[in-house]
Amino acid sequence: MSGETEKSVSGWTVDTLNAHVRETLIERDRRYEQRFAAQEHALAERDLFLERLAAERDKQVAAAFNASSRAIEKAEIANEKRLDGMNEFRSTLSDQARDLMPRAETEALVHAIEEKLVLLTKQMDRMAGERGGTAQTIGFSVGAVGVLIALAAIVVAIVLH
Repeated sequence: MSGETEKSVSGWTVDTLNAHVRETLIERDRRYEQRFAAQEHALAERDLFLERLAAERDKQVAAAFNASSRAIEKAEIANEKRLDGMNEFRSTLSDQARDLMPRAETEALVHAIEEKLVLLTKQMDRMAGERGGTAQTIGFSVGAVGVLIALAAIVVAIVLH
């Protein structure tokens, strides 16, 4: 007894059911294989994309590293130039400090010169006074000799007359 009745014949037998299940399993296996192949293809594409992305990232990192290296070199050169300028300025200041006379020393020197000038002025005044006094003495002496000669002439004129 197959469970079939004359009124409703289904056409299913154990063999047809077996064939149907086998076809269904084969179809599902084929679909699973297609899905697996599609997933593997997607994974392969993802891996290829990631490799390209990593290569691009590596290029960008290398470019950024090169750019930063060049920037660092330029900054170092600029810093060296600035330091050279500062050293030159320091050298100029050291030369000035060495060559220029300190204010206290200059004031002491000017004060000493002023004192010597005052002494020289006094000495010149004294010498001028002495010269004036000598000239006056000579003038008085010449005048006195002249007066004496005049008196002697008067005395001689009186005596001779």
